[in-house]
Amino acid sequence: HRHFLPFSSWRFFSPVSYWEPSRHGNIFFGFEILFVIATCSSVILESPNDYMRMAAITAASLYFVGVAISQLK
Repeated sequence: HRHFLPFSSWRFFSPVSYWEPSRHGNIFFGFEILFVIATCSSVILESPNDYMRMAAITAASLYFVGVAISQLK
């Protein structure tokens, strides 16, 4: 996509992509999953607030449901 629209129609082309598996997107996807697990686990284990724990559990659950749905397509 055009990053600087409406100022410029220039496009940045890269051999590496965050979301395209054909351009190493699977590697970034693995890092993303590890990051979600680490951050949600940290909040769940270290938060003194039950609402924050529930928010982290909800966020992780919604993330992994989204991942599962996207893998089915």
